[in-house]
Amino acid sequence: KLTGKGIKRVGYEPKERRKIRLRFKDEWRITEDNFLLHGPYIKKIGDNIIEKGAYINGLKHGRWIRLNRSNILQDKEEYFLGWPKYSKKSFWDYSKKKLKEIIPIQYGEKDGYYYAFHKNGNLAVKGEYPSV
Repeated sequence: KLTGKGIKRVGYEPKERRKIRLRFKDEWRITEDNFLLHGPYIKKIGDNIIEKGAYINGLKHGRWIRLNRSNILQDKEEYFLGWPKYSKKSFWDYSKKKLKEIIPIQYGEKDGYYYAFHKNGNLAVKGEYPSV
C-alpha cells in the first residue's frame, strides 16, 4: 500500500506522453492514465546513458549514477525507498512506522534537505543544510 505520507517525490509515466514526471506528494495521483515507475530506469540522450538507477513503487532505490555526454561519471548517490541511504532517521514509535525526522547525510556530513514530521505523518518542518 502506497500512502504518500512522508514521501518526497514519486516517479510516474503518463501513458500519452511517454515522458517521466516527478511530482511532490501533494501533486501526484495514480490513475489509469499513469504508470507508477517500478524497476530499472535508464535515461538516454541518443545512445549515451545520462542517468541510471531503479525505482520501487515510484521511489528511487539503490545506487543512482549520472553521466555526462562523454560517459564521464558526474554523480553517484544511494537511496533507500526515496531517501538518501545514509540519512539518520528517527521514529515516533518502536515499530518504526511513524517517521519523526530525517537528517540527510552525504559523504559523512549533514548535507541536503531536512524533514521533521508530526505524529500524524504531516510535514512539520522542512529545511536545508548548506553544502560546504
